[in-house]
Amino acid sequence: MLGEKRDEALPLYNAVVTQGRAEHWYREGAVPDTVDG
Repeated sequence: MLGEKRDEALPLYNAVVTQGRAEHWYREGAVPDTVDG
């Protein structure tokens, strides 16, 4: 469905996921490491 656009968006998606998984969110931010967190 997305074809080539998906490939173009992949680096941005990976960057967003990497930032969202940063350890400081779980330690200083007190965000639970769960599906709902």
